[in-house]
Amino acid sequence: MRSLLLLLPITACQPPGDTGVTAPSALQTEAGLYTASLDWQPDPPAQGEQLLRVTLDGAEVLGESAHLGVELWMPEHDHGLTDPPQLSTADGVTAATWIWSMPGTWELTLTFTGDAGEDTAAATFDVE
Repeated sequence: MRSLLLLLPITACQPPGDTGVTAPSALQTEAGLYTASLDWQPDPPAQGEQLLRVTLDGAEVLGESAHLGVELWMPEHDHGLTDPPQLSTADGVTAATWIWSMPGTWELTLTFTGDAGEDTAAATFDVE
């Protein structure tokens, strides 16, 4: 009796390669309406619990109609987080908390909506 051994690479559950790109400490929105400082805990981001504090820089204010949206996406695996980030705001700082489901390359998109209008900022970086 003959046997056939078929070896297939198992890559679907492995994190993508390390690109060496670190999480940003500041972002400016596409239209230049807002600039934000980002404080990551832990820094650099690592699998597990994450805290991100977002503070608008300079004279930019979102105003009373303020809203900050936080979206995280893993493009090489075509999925986001298991649970969306939890947001809270105090003294002009928005804190977002979530759990990274896996290491690899992730995209962060921040959507600012305020008196100056809506604008987005995005960055791609590695999570350990």
